[in-house]
Amino acid sequence: MTWNEVFAAIVTSLIASVVFWLVFNVLPNKVERKKIKPLLDFDLYQIYSRLAHFLEIPFYHSLHSPSYLQMQLFNGGIKKDDYHLYLATKCLTEEHKKVDEVARNLIPIGSVLKSVSKEIQDNIQKLYVFNKYLTAEQILLCRKIVDKLTTYDFEMKAFTQVGNQVFGPVDPTMRGMESMFYETYTLFLQLQDHLICRKPAGNELGDFYKNLCSRKLGLLYGRGEFKKVAKKANSLNENINKAYYFRSLYRKGDVEKGLAVLRAFLQKETMRLIYMRGYFEEFVEDEQIKNVLIEERSEKEYREMIDCINKERGQQTAFEKFAAEMGAFYDEKLKK
Repeated sequence: MTWNEVFAAIVTSLIASVVFWLVFNVLPNKVERKKIKPLLDFDLYQIYSRLAHFLEIPFYHSLHSPSYLQMQLFNGGIKKDDYHLYLATKCLTEEHKKVDEVARNLIPIGSVLKSVSKEIQDNIQKLYVFNKYLTAEQILLCRKIVDKLTTYDFEMKAFTQVGNQVFGPVDPTMRGMESMFYETYTLFLQLQDHLICRKPAGNELGDFYKNLCSRKLGLLYGRGEFKKVAKKANSLNENINKAYYFRSLYRKGDVEKGLAVLRAFLQKETMRLIYMRGYFEEFVEDEQIKNVLIEERSEKEYREMIDCINKERGQQTAFEKFAAEMGAFYDEKLKK
């Protein structure tokens, strides 16, 4: 056998191996990955949704109502100081409320945090069944989330007994957990960015991605990137996204066009103003927008929205004052 024949045999063997690999490995895996993607996306969205709930709990005024910082949470506007402030109003268990007289005002959230944390960890564990279809980025992000969620025991006892002595915390609030919450929040924003960048996988996930499109607009708007928001919002079909279109136009100085878009939006949107107050709150002092809202709806509907905004602002201010007072009390107690 000549060298040419040997070389030809080697090349033929290599080509056959590559073809075999493509036909029986690459292509089947690609088809299977395409089928699995909607399931992975659904599970990732569930993790994302429950993580948002977990991160919002420290901002609750009570366990029976959402916080007023929900929009800021999704828009990337939460700071570490926000957790420090609001965690001064929370404790882990009912037992922590017995530390002193002031502690009776704290809201115990440990059991709720533990329950939601377990849901997230269970969802991540289910996701690992499809480990070979996950990217290294997805696996690392999920592991980091679990690591943060397991930093503390959310049902830790307030008092321990050593001999005849009982010891309890000087500061029963949850301010010591602010770093864990904020670092988890940064992971949440990474997961949100990851989901936003993925293409929809099947019509059954359409509603999730509509929500994510709005979240992306909120992120850009929060960063003051009004030109990008206007371009993106104008390209989307859902009417609710036109609220971002009008806001971005108005904020970047295109007032007349912004007001025209606002009129068109209100004429098509059936939702009452009070339920869309988050879009209009920043403009409550603006007479031009006030006039359009009243003309397209009514004075009564406009006043209903304004009264609700003022009430929520008052409650928010009062709660932040309460949080600051609680924090100051325990800061002084720690100095003694």
